[in-house]
Amino acid sequence: MYLIKNILNYSLMPSSYLLFLHLILLDVACT
Repeated sequence: MYLIKNILNYSLMPSSYLLFLHLILLDVACT
């Protein structure tokens, strides 16, 4: 839930940064 909350907060940032964060979360989720 904490990560999801961060995603919502980072939505205010550039989409490219949000995409980068999303890729990191996917990597973490797969581990």
